Amino acid sequence: MYSVEKFVKDIKLAGKKLDNFSKDINSKEEDIKRIIEKFSNSINLVKKSDDENQFTLMLNQTLSKIKNDCSYWVRIADEQIAGMEFINKFDKSIVFVVFGNVNVGKSSVGNFISGTLDELKDIYVEQPKFYSYDFAEKNINAKEEGLKSNSFKVNDIEETTSIQYFTLFDSLTWVDTPGIHSINSENEALAKEYVNFADMVLFVTSSSSPVKQDELVEISRLIEDKKPLLIVINKSDISKAESIDGKVICNLIPKSNEDRRKQEQMVRDLFKDNDKLSFAQSVDSTSISVKLAEKGLKEKSEDIFNDSGLPIFYEKLGETLKQNAIEIKQKAPKDRVNSLINRLINGFMEAGNSTKIYGIVDIKSNLLVLVDEIDSKIEAINSLEQKILKSVKEKAMLEIDIVVHKIGMKVQNSGEDVDVHREIIDTLTKHFNEQMRQKIAAVLEDYKYKEIQEVGINIEANLSVIKETTTYTSYHIEEYDRAPNGLVEWVGKNIFKKNYKGYETVSEEITKTDIVGVNSSDVIKKVDSYLEEELRPFLKSNLEKIVSEYFEIERETIKNIIAKIDKLERELDEIKF
Repeated sequence: MYSVEKFVKDIKLAGKKLDNFSKDINSKEEDIKRIIEKFSNSINLVKKSDDENQFTLMLNQTLSKIKNDCSYWVRIADEQIAGMEFINKFDKSIVFVVFGNVNVGKSSVGNFISGTLDELKDIYVEQPKFYSYDFAEKNINAKEEGLKSNSFKVNDIEETTSIQYFTLFDSLTWVDTPGIHSINSENEALAKEYVNFADMVLFVTSSSSPVKQDELVEISRLIEDKKPLLIVINKSDISKAESIDGKVICNLIPKSNEDRRKQEQMVRDLFKDNDKLSFAQSVDSTSISVKLAEKGLKEKSEDIFNDSGLPIFYEKLGETLKQNAIEIKQKAPKDRVNSLINRLINGFMEAGNSTKIYGIVDIKSNLLVLVDEIDSKIEAINSLEQKILKSVKEKAMLEIDIVVHKIGMKVQNSGEDVDVHREIIDTLTKHFNEQMRQKIAAVLEDYKYKEIQEVGINIEANLSVIKETTTYTSYHIEEYDRAPNGLVEWVGKNIFKKNYKGYETVSEEITKTDIVGVNSSDVIKKVDSYLEEELRPFLKSNLEKIVSEYFEIERETIKNIIAKIDKLERELDEIKF
């Protein structure tokens, strides 16, 4: 059976290995902070639009969310840097961070491992000092104080409210954290924050209900962050009532080996075949009872001590230290950097509540959704071209027909030409504005359409009378003086001065022009045939103008933000190990 003496020996052996260890890793947290501060400053320079359309409001809300989350990014980078000030104190030791729910016995486990119990002092020889680390300022000047009791407080109430620790033989640093799912959200946030700095995590759960759903969520997060992990099933004991001399005495005994084996296997099965687990990070579990271990030491019962499960726990810790100290120590800081970058890229839940802090992927995804919605609206607007053109033509031509024929009647009566261009343009303009307003409103409910003064098309429309010219031959009788015919007429002409008349038929070609109508139908046909050709480019230009006015600021802003986000992601990827 693995002994406490062997555990102490393995700790010291790990210390010798770590004595020559040096983390050849640059402080990349500072680089990360610098990059996200630069991004945050550039986002803060992006001004919100004063327009009040639906997409501007959506963009402004997204922009506010981005700015808020950027400030949170900077904050967690600051917290990581502050945490590194704490963790760098233990450059030559393996840092075990104890993590778990409130009142699962985390502090009791730590007190036992520290060797400060009277029964262990002869084995440990050197008793570690216990410290509390005050992170109120979260900076290099954070206050470190020794614990007067030189142990972690143990009670049925929530005792640990700060980061507390001890270091064994300059080789193992044991960090006790406040309980998660605490009634104090700040305590929970502190625990979740500083578990990120662990070289290895000891997740303590109660044997009464090991790895409950809320604990499973936290363990899964640690796996996501690639934390080396050991699940400790504490309080693996039962109280058995016995009657001695007429008195009922409760005796503490271990849970059966079968019950322990089932619980440990159940925990392992929860994470079986998890592709996020690596060799150095396989999830193991072990059952212990600190109370039984203490009882065994006080009663000097090796059997009770062995039944507590502590020897196996000691062995798992000792073997980890002896065999994997350098590997764990090299891996942890790299994982911390990569984990921070992954949180910035993929987002995370804010410590202490269920608020999602967006990462780069979330922000970009939301912006692209907005882009898709904008593109969808633009496509819908562009598709209106043919619909508006058809409606304007149908409705306007009916009215133009009436107007032209009405004016045509006046032209026929007066015989004077009239230019009806203005009447046609006014009619087209009226129906153009009407159809634009209706059709655009169906796509963009909040768009305020600005009516045009007149459609910009060129249509010649001159109403004139239709004249018909005819040519015919006119016949009439003409009288003329003729010569006397015969003796009698000669005497009459010459003696009596009498004139004699002759008659002949004369023909004449006559040309006549008459008004037979007005060219109203021709004008209407001409307008009808040229309207689509003339109106289409004008309509298209106006639709493009609407798209530009309504969407241009949003599209350009989103384009710039996405470019900044892409650059940020590239820079963070370059920092990754």
